[in-house]
Amino acid sequence: MSNNKCASKVYYIIALFIIGIVLSSCHGVVNFPEHRIVFKNNDRIDLNVLVHIGKDITNAKWASDNFNEKIIMLGESLSANVEDVSRAVFTNVVVAMEKDGKLPRGNDSILSPSLKYLKKSIPVLGFHDTHTTIVMEWALVMEWALKDSLGNIVWADSFTVHKKFPKMSSDEKTKKYIQEALGELFEQTFVSLSESPEIRRYAASQAYK
Repeated sequence: MSNNKCASKVYYIIALFIIGIVLSSCHGVVNFPEHRIVFKNNDRIDLNVLVHIGKDITNAKWASDNFNEKIIMLGESLSANVEDVSRAVFTNVVVAMEKDGKLPRGNDSILSPSLKYLKKSIPVLGFHDTHTTIVMEWALVMEWALKDSLGNIVWADSFTVHKKFPKMSSDEKTKKYIQEALGELFEQTFVSLSESPEIRRYAASQAYK
């Protein structure tokens, strides 16, 4: 048997061994601890805003359709940061969860974030010389819209985060990677909301009513 064939067989055995470890050890449901991001803003927008947080956010989970891996529940962290970024941008915020039923009235506007995509990829095996790597890809997309009391859109934007990290990372390192991704996502959101000329013009128009 040639050296190339021996090397290929060794790589194949290593790949099967690693996949076996992944399938046997990475399963179950993990509640990701609430991770709140601090936003500093000395120029909040004077507006009464109702923030509507739907079940797509409160029940958000990070999972793969391909392997029986850990499912990480992210609803608490996403919901907390939706509220925090809203309070960092606007002076008067009321939060309503979808489970609360009818939305309260009497607000100048409704801010509605929605989770459009949250997925992790299957492990990707890569052979480079004598090194075998397994990489997980993590993608998250959220869309936000601010509407006036009549339902007209004042502002809308979408935000995307895409991260890669080693599959065999420890729980602490995985938590760190997810925290970094959430921080990047909500920092994008904070900048877009607070710097929006459309929102500031609308808020100014409401101040004279």
